[in-house]
Amino acid sequence: DGPEGEPARRFLRELLARRLSAAPGAQAAVVEQNPGRQADSSTVLPPEILSVVDEAIRWSGGVPRTFLQLVANARTYARLRGSAWPKSSDLADAVAAQRDSFRRVLLPGDPAAIRAAEGTDGRQLHPDRRARLMAHGVLLEKLYERRPVLSIHPLARASLDQGAADA
Repeated sequence: DGPEGEPARRFLRELLARRLSAAPGAQAAVVEQNPGRQADSSTVLPPEILSVVDEAIRWSGGVPRTFLQLVANARTYARLRGSAWPKSSDLADAVAAQRDSFRRVLLPGDPAAIRAAEGTDGRQLHPDRRARLMAHGVLLEKLYERRPVLSIHPLARASLDQGAADA
């Protein structure tokens, strides 16, 4: 988040650009449009989708695997519409699908345990629960002042905030 998150956002944009430039024909198109310039996120990613990419970064929680999955799913929805590049509505559909995926991994008692663990180092969680929630990406461990702190993935938080997992 914020200005301190810009290096991570730049990394994810470049990761996506590298993936796209590795696609057959993409590198050739970049070279044709920008002779003598090496592919980067500004040359591979069309300007009209940069806001969609940045929104996918925000929803991904900074997790590369989740980011790439959101973009891939959004692009699939775009292709179903007959478009080469996703719009924000395509990303919204991808976010909804990923949020539902997070919801399905939750077991009874998880919502309360997740909320209680947020902002802590997670020692109060049963080790099996902690490992499962972290393996599925529901809980993210970040370092703040050299101390591990658990946070809720933005898509998992959206499920919890909607009350979908409390049933």
